[in-house]
Amino acid sequence: MGRGLLLDHLIRPRQQRRGDGEVERLGGLEVDDELERGGLLHGKIGWLGSLQDPVHVDGGAPEQRRDVRAVRHEATGFDNRSVRPDCREPALGRQLGEPRPVRRKKRSVYVDQTVGAARKGDYYLLRAQLLDALGKVQEAVDALNRGIRAAPTRPDLYLQAAAFLLKHKLNHEALDLLEQASRILPDARELLLAQAVTLEILLRGIDAQKLLAKMQARWPEWDRPYLLGGILLEIQLKSAEARQTLETAIALGANTPEAYYYQALSVTHASPDDLDSAQNAIAHALALTSKDPYVYLLAGKIALAKKDYSTAIGRLLEATRLQPTLVPAHYALRDAYKAVGEDQKSAAELDEIKRIARDNPADDANPFSAQDFLFSVR
Repeated sequence: MGRGLLLDHLIRPRQQRRGDGEVERLGGLEVDDELERGGLLHGKIGWLGSLQDPVHVDGGAPEQRRDVRAVRHEATGFDNRSVRPDCREPALGRQLGEPRPVRRKKRSVYVDQTVGAARKGDYYLLRAQLLDALGKVQEAVDALNRGIRAAPTRPDLYLQAAAFLLKHKLNHEALDLLEQASRILPDARELLLAQAVTLEILLRGIDAQKLLAKMQARWPEWDRPYLLGGILLEIQLKSAEARQTLETAIALGANTPEAYYYQALSVTHASPDDLDSAQNAIAHALALTSKDPYVYLLAGKIALAKKDYSTAIGRLLEATRLQPTLVPAHYALRDAYKAVGEDQKSAAELDEIKRIARDNPADDANPFSAQDFLFSVR
């Protein structure tokens, strides 16, 4: 299959047949067979960080300013430069692929020719970002597909595409995309790592571990397959093996909060009496992040196990400040207050637990984020 035809039949939502034979596509998206509207991709403000602050963007390089202005104009019908109100042409009621009416010839030449000549993968990525933020999913799909066709050898575009599919719960389509992208770019190890993440999401943990083992053999110096493998092993409560794998990842250079968090967690499960090793690991995680409630929760529980109650209370209070509905932190605080004789505060924590359970359905989401891991590939 030619590189320019990657998206043919690939990232379209899986189809379901109605009784009358009419095709109903998942999510209500219409996707034709000519690739112009093939696929689904994910976006949220923050993909490139470039549309969050228009003033900052417009202060960038001329090519970037030109691309962002064109994206804004095509998605919303308005340019951010000074234009008389009666000359503005709203485009919200018009399909993005249609040519705009020519009312101001000079401006039309600028948008259609100058920008058109520079439309590469980044242009379409910017366009898709804004369109998705506006809730125009189908148009974002089209833009991202065009971006991949414009730059079919850029792994980052496939990663953005896969993340979009995962966001929209199109996990099988994400795997299909990544598998075919890896056939086109067999040396792009980031795509294989993303495949492993997606396999785990699809509850195909054995396949994910097999793929990671192949990656470890092919790129023995790369820490990421070991890091991901260790995280997945700990999630599966294979803590002794997870600890060893995570130690290998850290020795190879993994220096992230999740590396040390899961190392500490694996130690508490595999060797609960080895509190010094657990404390050392979680201290590294704390040094790398001040915004993760799960890191503070684990740090507090380790301090509680060491009977360092003042430290435990401080860590646990920070966890509840960062995420007030984090029930395990309130349970640990109840135990810590009880241990130091603060019975009133202990009882208050129990009341808070009951309130949270009543007002917020239980949602102990795993702190491991597949999307975050995809975008942190190095």
